[in-house]
Amino acid sequence: MELKHRLTGWESKLQVIPITGMGGAGKTTLARNLYDDSLVKDHFDVRAWVTISQTYIVEDVIGGLLADFGVVIDKVKEKSVQVLTQILWKNLKGRRYIIVLDDMWSTEVWDDMKRIFPDDGNGSRIMLTTRLQGVAVYATDSFSPPHRISLLDEDKSWYLLCQAVFGQEGCPPEFQELEDIGKMIARNCNGLPLATSVVGGLLANSAMTREFWGYVADNVNSIAIEHEEHCSEILSLSNKHLPHHLKPCFLYFGAFPEDYKIPVTKLIRLWIAEGFLRPSRSKSLEAVAEGYLNDLIDRNLVIVCRRGSNGKTRTCTMYDLLRDLCIKEAQNENFFHIINRFAQFSPQDMNNIPRRLIMHPDIPEGSDINECMESMTLTRSLLCTGCVLPTLPFYQNFRFLRVLDFLKAEFSKFPFDFRFLVNLSFPESLKKLTLIGSMLSWKDMSIIGSLPHLEVLKLKEYSFTGAVWEPVEGEFSRLKFLLIERLDLVRWIAENTHFPCLEHLIISDCMDLEAIPSGIGDIATLKVIDIDETTPALLLWRQSSRFWRSSETWRIMSFKLLYVPIRSVCKDRKKSCRTLHIFIINDGDYIHNRSCN
Repeated sequence: MELKHRLTGWESKLQVIPITGMGGAGKTTLARNLYDDSLVKDHFDVRAWVTISQTYIVEDVIGGLLADFGVVIDKVKEKSVQVLTQILWKNLKGRRYIIVLDDMWSTEVWDDMKRIFPDDGNGSRIMLTTRLQGVAVYATDSFSPPHRISLLDEDKSWYLLCQAVFGQEGCPPEFQELEDIGKMIARNCNGLPLATSVVGGLLANSAMTREFWGYVADNVNSIAIEHEEHCSEILSLSNKHLPHHLKPCFLYFGAFPEDYKIPVTKLIRLWIAEGFLRPSRSKSLEAVAEGYLNDLIDRNLVIVCRRGSNGKTRTCTMYDLLRDLCIKEAQNENFFHIINRFAQFSPQDMNNIPRRLIMHPDIPEGSDINECMESMTLTRSLLCTGCVLPTLPFYQNFRFLRVLDFLKAEFSKFPFDFRFLVNLSFPESLKKLTLIGSMLSWKDMSIIGSLPHLEVLKLKEYSFTGAVWEPVEGEFSRLKFLLIERLDLVRWIAENTHFPCLEHLIISDCMDLEAIPSGIGDIATLKVIDIDETTPALLLWRQSSRFWRSSETWRIMSFKLLYVPIRSVCKDRKKSCRTLHIFIINDGDYIHNRSCN
């Protein structure tokens, strides 16, 4: 309540509220609970959360804040700090805001950040979390002292452990014999909530016997080191007792950026591609992967960020200390290797590179990185996050590469040397494909069109570039759904035979497209055409008139055109037309809605 009052109280001056404590003490959890509190949310006009971390890059931090405000900045890395600061300042000026700077590691970071935030005397607040008391004191003044998180006492530690092991009901009567050992385990977790909950997850998924609980108590008790390392060692104990099939899935979390909200669909696809899952006759690989993920969640090793309406996990993440453990264990076991500005590497080191290579932002500049990557002929997986990647033709050296994932990676041009990666290809069973920003040539579309089971294709944000697209007959034999969005396509030359099973066509934000191919109207299966208002609809409509005349019967279930400056529609109704909806807006002065039945 004290912190909530400091956030929403009468003080009009901009206040900085540091939350400090050792790793695993619950700083981020406390800050998140306050940030998401309904009273706090209603009190501020805008709010944003960004993680600082040790790999601090000013441009990324400001870009993260702007993204939380809903401000999209193209090519953030190409903008100067001054330009980004001005954009952020303008978005904050005159508004009451709350900003969370999570996991700050140095006073220099605060020196860089503090001048970014305007003080309009309207009660704005900045919360920051840090393990370092010196940073917390430096960032505030005597009127707003740091809030230090207290460690749990023995009773609260035992309560938290019981919650993790037995749930809300606490320790049931049949397990009362475990209470004395359990209290010893809780006490030896030194009041650290993260360590206590993770050990609880281990106990909950293991044998409920005095022998095993005694074993855990002895191991936790034997860890007599500094608090920070104590927590890490306790977490390591949980990893040690993970079932064999869960270990690679757990370690793989270390490959993602710190505090990144991982889409579960992406995570599952990577696990499948890596071969981590045990096939089941009764379950799909996706269902098996969901079971693995839920097991890690039940062990308190993974945090659920968002659930869907069906209760399934949509995004997830991991506490920093657990991620650090994943990275440490993965590098010890040669499970993967990370390249960033903190990594010491040389071309000689790369000869012993593991199967998986992770490239994080702020990779050292210079030719060494290219020379190193040219020697990585045995790498099986390459994951790049937020990198500006070299353009030298080194990709052909990854001849054994089977997994390639780019997350917010930047190229000066698309590396067409990917064609040398003979083990990377679309699976023939692929049914859905979305391409965004890949800037491929239309001549490469035949690779996609040849996929025998493809049913859904979404082309977004300059995934293909070029003025003319002329599909090849015999391709897209099963395609049912086609989305074309924000492409520079001018002429689309197609007949009904090019998309024989198409049911739903969406065209959005294609400013240069001259017309819909008239042959599209002869596709017997077509039910919906949806063209949004950002597409030059006049030319499309003119072509669509020819399109309608080209059809012997009306087969379209729903046809929508927005902002079309034409008053005449569909005067020649044909009996076989089932439901035709046409919406016409003429220069915004009248709306015509006509249905043909």
